[in-house]
Amino acid sequence: MSGTFEWWYLQGAFTDGSNTQITYEVKPWMDNNGPLQPYVALSVTTPNGTVLQNEVRAGADQFKAARNTVNVTIGNTWLRGDLNTIRLHFPATKNGVGVDLVFKSAAPPTRYGGSGMWFFDPSLTRFSAAIDPMPYALVSGNLTYG
Repeated sequence: MSGTFEWWYLQGAFTDGSNTQITYEVKPWMDNNGPLQPYVALSVTTPNGTVLQNEVRAGADQFKAARNTVNVTIGNTWLRGDLNTIRLHFPATKNGVGVDLVFKSAAPPTRYGGSGMWFFDPSLTRFSAAIDPMPYALVSGNLTYG
């Protein structure tokens, strides 16, 4: 609905010195009053410090997300899993950057402030919420680039 957004953020560091950040978003977080504009942003930093990026933008008809589990699809990318294991697939596109990763939880889920919600007005109609189902994980898999 207008004025809201949802996103999934994952990151990993690897034994070869590389790291990655991936964000699945349903619309721009700074301009969230409009319609769905699903996209996935991927950043890979190589062991020598080179930053490579890729993104997938998709129409609302190419976006799916389930309730009470991790099952998100944007275009040809996806996240699948639960509170213990999440699999992520971002195929390499024309610039050759992609990932296939598995995140295994190594810490319990977190609900900030106990409920995961905080309010901005006495009528409890303006609020924000954050739940981190996997605040720390061990990650393995493949980074594709070069």
